[in-house]
Amino acid sequence: NALLKSFASALSYFSDKVRYVCRVEADRFCVLAEYDDNIVNDFENFTRRFSSNELLVGGNTSFGIMSSAYIPDMTAAFSFDQAFDNVNLALKYSKAHSIAICSVYKTEMREELNRTIEIAGDAMKALKNSEFKVFFQPKVSVSQNRIVGAEALVRWIKPNGAVVTPDSFVPFLEKNGYIVKIDFFVYEEVCKYLRRRLDCGLEVLPISVNVSRIHMLKNDFIPHLVEIVHRYRIPTELIELELTESVFMANEENAVRTLGALREKGFKVSIDDFGSDYSSLSLLKRMPVDVLKIDKGFFSGDHIEEKESILLSSVIDMANKMDIDIICEGIETEEQVDFLKNSKCDTAQGFFYAKPVPIADFEDMLENGINPISEKREK
Repeated sequence: NALLKSFASALSYFSDKVRYVCRVEADRFCVLAEYDDNIVNDFENFTRRFSSNELLVGGNTSFGIMSSAYIPDMTAAFSFDQAFDNVNLALKYSKAHSIAICSVYKTEMREELNRTIEIAGDAMKALKNSEFKVFFQPKVSVSQNRIVGAEALVRWIKPNGAVVTPDSFVPFLEKNGYIVKIDFFVYEEVCKYLRRRLDCGLEVLPISVNVSRIHMLKNDFIPHLVEIVHRYRIPTELIELELTESVFMANEENAVRTLGALREKGFKVSIDDFGSDYSSLSLLKRMPVDVLKIDKGFFSGDHIEEKESILLSSVIDMANKMDIDIICEGIETEEQVDFLKNSKCDTAQGFFYAKPVPIADFEDMLENGINPISEKREK
């Protein structure tokens, strides 16, 4: 309360251009100010000074200020309601894109919002019309050249056969939470596949599924997941849950607690894209995980540089000593495979072995074996 009062008082006087200040709700304030070329810079300087004031609340409070600004087109009629709506949209955009201090409203922000709404609507129709399909990408033992598991990936295939790539819809569905519906669709399809294989007495390998960051915010995620797995009578050790490092950035404590609860239920837990984002080795000792998936960015070229080799070897050695399994994804060349053979990393995933394929094609690979790129070229 003292912090809010201090901020309200200081906000009223940060510039002689300020005409009106009000508190909207909670920790959100609105300022109406006369525009000039320096007003945004003036506000950014104000927030820096205010945030660094050690006298505030005894100097023990850590906080940050995020804001947005709307600069109206003065050749058009001014609408306060529209201005307030625009600046609110810019603030949400700032939070979603982690923009520091201040963002200025641009029409592109509303276009992105409209695009998100459009894609979400289309995706929900597509889900009802069975346009989403689950593909499997094999995980391969490098030493034995055989499939040891797979990752379940979703593909949107329209009635005309056109494929909508995940990059074109997943980020938008994550923004409005609709990705949860797609995730649970994938979980159910994986359980159906495993149940069918079990009923037929066929070989069954662990399948990994992706867990979106938004799941960490929902208390019903674990009960819902367990309900599906139990309904299909699937041993939990056949399901591996993949989370990206960014999950820990949002709420580390909650993520660690959730991962621990999943492992207690018998699920395997892996960290996807390790080394691409958060990359805190100190956090690794707290992560209750079974598998680390090394990010494909380490294998960005055909040739592995010396520094990349040293870093990769160190991470693999560290994980082995911590009894954490390692899988390297994005493997595309024979040189990369040779590196893995020499680095005590026996599991790989990537186009060298196979792209994501329909489940029927994956089952054919299980039956007839897998041909790496080198063997395909020879044939």
